[in-house]
Amino acid sequence: QSEDLVVYGTRGWLTQEGDDYKAEDDRIFKRELIRLNNSFKSETFTKPKLRIALLHFSPFEPKGDLNLFGELICRHRIDICLYGHLHGIDGHKNIREGLVEQTKFFCVAADYIDFKLKEIIEV
Repeated sequence: QSEDLVVYGTRGWLTQEGDDYKAEDDRIFKRELIRLNNSFKSETFTKPKLRIALLHFSPFEPKGDLNLFGELICRHRIDICLYGHLHGIDGHKNIREGLVEQTKFFCVAADYIDFKLKEIIEV
């Protein structure tokens, strides 16, 4: 964290609408959501120039709508969200990138970006 940049994050969890989500995932999902929200509340600077959220899991449902993590990110008006987890052909078909409300979303799963650097802002 600096006066110009704040980075928030948590791992997130499987999306509730996904085929792999089970009832026992609820506890972890809710805990990760609380962690992300607490991360946003920990900000000490009132107006950093850039606010970035990092997640391991996708902030989108399989059909492309924001999941609760994505909604929380947009509600807090985060500038950029970076996420991964979606690997291989099956995972890549569920990737969504671009501007949603005021937040730019980027998938940075290593195989998706061909193990190369990903420019997220112009320096």
